[in-house]
Amino acid sequence: MGTALAVGLIESGVLMAIFFILGLTGWIPSSEDDDCIAANDCYCERLHPGMIKQPINTWSNLGFMLAGLVILIMVGGSGLNPATEPNPMKAPSLLAILYGAVVIFLGPGSMFFHASMKQWGGWLDTFSMVIFTSFLFLYDLIHTLFNAGSAVFLVLWLIANVALGYWTWWMDKNHRGSKILGLTPGSFAFGSFAILWVVLQFIILLGGAGGTGRGWTFFILAVVSFGSAFVVWQLSKTGGPLCKPDSWLQGHGLWHLLGALTAFFIFLYFQSGVR
Repeated sequence: MGTALAVGLIESGVLMAIFFILGLTGWIPSSEDDDCIAANDCYCERLHPGMIKQPINTWSNLGFMLAGLVILIMVGGSGLNPATEPNPMKAPSLLAILYGAVVIFLGPGSMFFHASMKQWGGWLDTFSMVIFTSFLFLYDLIHTLFNAGSAVFLVLWLIANVALGYWTWWMDKNHRGSKILGLTPGSFAFGSFAILWVVLQFIILLGGAGGTGRGWTFFILAVVSFGSAFVVWQLSKTGGPLCKPDSWLQGHGLWHLLGALTAFFIFLYFQSGVR
């Protein structure tokens, strides 16, 4: 077993062990329920008694874990030397393994929320998305445009997410329901990084910035996949035209699966360049 896959399997095993331990012990009973319960707006799927409150919305997140493991299998089996390969996403480099690990974390990050319906789970769900989009933006800003090393990226990425994690948690605990341009603080941070990354891609693809040699194909596939996921999510919100609370086909669950596909297309897009 390669190092990259081993990292992914260990991460997945540890996170799922924590998931089941917390679930079987009542999801930290002293913690507060999420705001969606009071508003009766919990992503359409009817809440169930027991450990898993929203089964479809919970288990559909396994798609992220599968996508992350496939990514780690691909980089681990590439046979390329990360010390000499100019594109870190083609070899089992620190950045490629970290990307796969971040994609895997998107799964349990959301599972904790949809299974528990606790406020801390909602924060973790959104924060896992912030971690992902901040990776995308800072990777292309630091590695692609400025050709800085992985250590510079790692330091700045960690600083950004520690700061954002503290800020979003503080806002959730002390200013529940507060909005920025109609979005929760976590969603605002996630969306901001996503928009900045997309803008950066036009600079890279149209201007040839950094000489990456990337093509449009996988970028367009990622945009279409995410766009479709977003539309389905919006139409299937509680009370929406596609919302069927007791159906096995949940729009929010489809959002998770298409989101996992988006993360995989982005990886292929990164790999398509020369560096």
